Parts: sequence; structure tokens; C-alpha cells
Amino acid sequence: MDPVILLIESIFYILFAVALWRYLRQRTPVDLGVAAVFSTTAALFLLSFISAYAPGLVAIVRPISYAALVAQPYLIIRLLDLITPVPRWASWAALGGFLVVAGGLLVSGPRSLPVILAAVAYFFVAETMAALQFMRLARRRRGVHRLRLTLAGLATGLFGLVIVIAGLGSASGNGGGSAPGVLVASRLLALVAALGYLAAFAPPRWIMGFFHRAAAFDLARSVVAARPGEGSPALWGQLAEAAEAILGATDVRIVDTAGREVQLDRGSDGPSPAPSTSTPSEARRDRTSEVAVGLDGDGGSVATLYAHLEGRPLFVGDDIAIVSLLGSLTARAVRHGEDLARLQATALALEQAAAVRASEARFRILLEADPNAILATDDTGRIGWSTRSSEELFGFNAGELTGRELATIVDLSRVEPAPASADDEQIRWVETEAYRADGSVLPVELALRHIDIEGQPTTVAIVSDSSWRQEANEIRDRFIGILSHELRTPITSIYGGAQILMKRHSLDEPTRTELLAGLADESDRLQRMIENLLILARVERGAEFFEARPVLVQRLLAQIIERERVLWPSLTISLDAPSTLPVISGDEDQLTQVMRNFLSNAAKYAGDNAHIDVQVRYAAPWVSVTVGDDGPGFPSAAADDLFSLYYRAAGSEAASGAGIGLYVCRHLVEAMGGTVWARSRPTGGAEFGFTLAPYLEPDDDVPTTERQRGIAEIPA
Repeated sequence: MDPVILLIESIFYILFAVALWRYLRQRTPVDLGVAAVFSTTAALFLLSFISAYAPGLVAIVRPISYAALVAQPYLIIRLLDLITPVPRWASWAALGGFLVVAGGLLVSGPRSLPVILAAVAYFFVAETMAALQFMRLARRRRGVHRLRLTLAGLATGLFGLVIVIAGLGSASGNGGGSAPGVLVASRLLALVAALGYLAAFAPPRWIMGFFHRAAAFDLARSVVAARPGEGSPALWGQLAEAAEAILGATDVRIVDTAGREVQLDRGSDGPSPAPSTSTPSEARRDRTSEVAVGLDGDGGSVATLYAHLEGRPLFVGDDIAIVSLLGSLTARAVRHGEDLARLQATALALEQAAAVRASEARFRILLEADPNAILATDDTGRIGWSTRSSEELFGFNAGELTGRELATIVDLSRVEPAPASADDEQIRWVETEAYRADGSVLPVELALRHIDIEGQPTTVAIVSDSSWRQEANEIRDRFIGILSHELRTPITSIYGGAQILMKRHSLDEPTRTELLAGLADESDRLQRMIENLLILARVERGAEFFEARPVLVQRLLAQIIERERVLWPSLTISLDAPSTLPVISGDEDQLTQVMRNFLSNAAKYAGDNAHIDVQVRYAAPWVSVTVGDDGPGFPSAAADDLFSLYYRAAGSEAASGAGIGLYVCRHLVEAMGGTVWARSRPTGGAEFGFTLAPYLEPDDDVPTTERQRGIAEIPA
């Protein structure tokens, strides 16, 4: 096969595969339209493979392939109609041309001269109109979106030209083969058209990222720069104007995380576009769409930008990426602008302090109310005064900060010196570290501004604790990781098993029993995970669990083990508990959770056919419960870490779990006044246990009364 033809076919197959994958992932009408357009060329090129490997099917497949190719102009007109309204006469004309040419091909064959001329005219008119429509759409877009639409238009025009040249060449040969020169020209144009489609519809990610950053940089200079004397409404207004231009939107609004619409100040030169006044049939309101762009600032989501579009957009992902970058820059600019306003107010108050002595006390109160640390240093870098928040942040007593060098409590090596041409009062922001009095290091944000107070150069520093952001991100990522990984597996298994049981009535009884057992196992796993997550949430917010109540531990353990034997039929679980145990102080529900976690942990790590023994002993003043197994055990050095949150011992990758069960056990037992431990058994395997105290009535003076002993001796 000609390598040029093979390259062209490969590119169009790639385009069809990418378009089909995007449709299967998103299932939007536009993605379906793109997949339909490229399916026509894929169907045509399939004919060459059939000719080579199954010649007998050529007579059957050739009419279908030709009909699919002829459908390409109509399908691309339909795709454009999804993006932006196309005149109805154009859609009907494209459909009519398809029916006429396809009918001619089926009746007279592809070598009929009238059919060839009709196909040439049909492709020339439809593809030219589609190319011009792509170009018209490109003029209303910006950045990489404009480039991709332009490439799509050029590729469409070239593809139509290829058909025209090939058709005219065939017509000049009276339906026979085309001249060699015509074949070379048509193949080269087809290759250029294929590459154009590839660059428009399936560009590499790194190229798209480069264009997004370049476009964001160019637009940020005009969007993020605040107008003199104006605040955040002007910044948000400029972002809205840019979003309307980039997305081609008729209306843009910005809503903060609390659901309130953000005030937009567009200025006198940037009014919002007037709403469309066309009738429903003209505007085709069923074609309108809305895109939402999340705007992230330092530390998380700040707001969401909503843009209303006419039609269903193509390549809107490029525009969203640019608007998202601009939104992040704007959010940071708004935040820094607010901090700048606060610094300017502080500097102004300092400059007027000599003339307005009476207002110094009120000014000091305002500074003390600021949760951030605010300090002022002289030209040598020594602290002249500081707020109470500064002393609390750095851990010093009152007055101990005065006279110290700022560089001894804040790492100033990351602060870049101001350029020689810059304003002396320019504010510089940096993320750095603070050194506390106890020797600990704290991540902070530092803002510096140089001012003059009564002719004395002074530097105002605002230090903000930023450790909460890192902790919040870690907690969020950790919790999301648990939900996305641990909860998905049992839910998927339960759903799949239930679907099979509902839809397949011919399953034999062993298969149904196996499916039901699997559903029960996954349901129990899901229940345990949810219970552990609920307890974990209560632990992290410091909530109380229960009030101490008397518990017959031997009876409770017998009930728990009986249930667990049903869930783990391949295991041998034994209980050794004397009948004379005292009543312990605890809570039955929480003790059940602890024992289920211990037994589940032993079952997972000991493996099938393992032996698990549970022993209960009383040695005043404690009742101890141990769960031992004959599994592989764990390194002795990891014993203390096993009860830490999300900890997984080395070599435990094969066992499922998120590492929260033992953490929950430790907190539950400690809340009941006991202790937990873990150790390797001398004979092999692992042993986990806990101790709890006997129950005492509020007026009892001794650990175990005669009444308690009598209750404890009731058989379990």
C-alpha cells in the first residue's frame, strides 16, 4: 500500500477513535456529531482493508462505504448546526444533495459521469459553506480556540477540494482512473487536510498547555491589572468581560462559595451585552447552553463563573482552561488587593500618628483585633513595636519582641530585594517560615512595605499563619482518598451482584448462593467502613462517645464471635472466657465495634484457614481481652505505629483496608478508660488486645461488689 495513503488512513482512524472515546466519556450531542463526521472516512478506508483481506465482501461493502463518504458534507453541516444555528434551507439542501448523490451511486454506480459531476458539485458547495462557517466562528473566538476552529475550517475546505479534484479527474477519464498528476495532488491535499483535522480535533496535551499559558499571560496583563482607586468589583468585572470575549457568551455572572452573586464593576467602556431579543424559533433556545468554570485561589475554591452560550460549543474546553487560569490570577489579585488596602490603611495611620495622638489608642485597638501578626521595624531591621497577635504567633511574652531583629524570627532569605526602579513603598509578598520561641518552625505568609514615619524609614510586616492550609488540604485529600478507594469497591460489587441476580433468572442455585454470599460480605465490609468513618469523624472533632454502663463481656463476646463465624466460614475462631469475670465498665455498641475491627484485622492478615483465639482474663484491677492469630505477624518495631491513622505495616499491601480500623479501636477503648496494645506472638502470628476496668456504681467504693460478682457468674 502507498505509504501516503496508509498515513492518511491512520490519521483518520485516529480521529475517529478519539472522537468516539470522547463521546463515550461525555455523551454530548456535539461529541456525537464529531464522531459521526469522522466515521464516514473510517468507513470509506475500511473498504481498502476489505479489498486486501476479504475480496468477496467488496461488492457488498463498496456501496455502503460510498454512501457513508457522501454523507460527510451533510453530517458536518449538522455538526455546525449544533454549534451555532445554520439556516434551515442549508440543512435541507445538504440532506437533499446527500440523497441525490447516494441514490445515483446505488443506481448508476460510481463510474457514472452524471453521478460524478453531481457528487463534485455537492461536495464543493457543502464543504465550502462548512469551511466558511468554521472561519466565521473562529473570528468570534480568541486564543487556541480560534486557531483550532481555523484549522478545522481549512481542513474542511481542503477535504472538499480533494473530492472535487478526484471527481473531476475521474470525470475527465470518462469514469476510469485519474491521471498520475491528479492522484498525487489529491493525496497531498488529503494528507494536509488530515493533519489539519488532527491538529484541530486531537492536539497533544503539551501543545494545548503551552497555548493556554501563553493566552492567559497575554490576557492577564489587561484583565488582572486593577484600575487606579478601584477594588475587587473592578477586577471581577474585567474577568467577566474577558470571559464573555473568550467564550463568546451572551451573559456572565460570578457566584462565590456562599452562593452570593459577586458584584461586577465593568466600567464605562465595558457594558454587558444586551440579552437576545429574538423569538424562540430564531434563537433556538433549545440550543442554548451554560458552562461553569471553577475559580480557585490560594487554599481552595473562591467562586464559580457561569457563562450562557448560544448553541453547543466546540473546543470550549480550551476556553474554559484559559478562563480558569485568569480566574485564579484574578482571585489572587483580589485577595492581595484587600491586603494591600489594609496595609495602606495601617501605613496612613502610622504617618498621621504624630499629628493625631488622640486617635492612637483607637488605632492600636484596630491593630490588636487583626488575627495576623503586625510588626514595625526601623532601618536596622529591629522591631520597634508589635501587636499582641505577634507575641501569640511567635510564642513570646509581652515586650520580648521589641528590640529583636526581624530576621531572627522570620526567614527573610526568600524575600527578593525591590528593583532599583520600583516604588520604595511597593508591597512584597512571600511564603516563608517563622521561628517560634520554643524552637518550632511555622509556615507563614509575609507582606513587607517600606514607609517613612516623621522622616524615619520604617518597614511594616504582616505575618499570617498558613499552616492551616496545608493541614486542611491533607485532611481533605486523605478523606477523599478513603471515600474514592475504599467505598467504591464494595458498592461496585454490591451493585454488580444485584444486577446479575435481578436480570439472570436462569442462574443455578450454587451460583446464586455464591453471589448472595458475596453481597453479604461486601455489605458487611461497607457497613464496617461507614461505622469506622463515622467514629473517625467524631474523634477528629472531639465528640463524646457514650456514658459508662455495665457490660457482661463474656456474653457479648460469645454473640460477636458467633456472628463473625458466619462471615468468615473458612476461619476457626475460639473463645476462652471464665464465667466468673466481673462486669466491666463500657458500652456494648462500642465494644462490638472494637471486637469486630480486631477480628476483621486478624482475618484479613492471617489468611484463609487461620486459627483465631480470643481470651479474656481478670487480674485486678483490669479485665483484659486478647485476639491472637497464627498469621505472618508484624515487625516488633511497628507495634506502636499500628494504631496510628492510615498506617499500613510493611508487607500488608495484599490486604485491603484504609488503615483506620485500629485507630478507631484505640480511641474507643481510651474513651472507655482502657488501653490497647499489639505484639508479635512467640509462636508466630500477631496479638491485639485491650484492658477495661470493672464497673462501679456511682456510690460504690470498691472495684467489685458482691452484686457484680453474682451478675458476672450468670452463664454466657
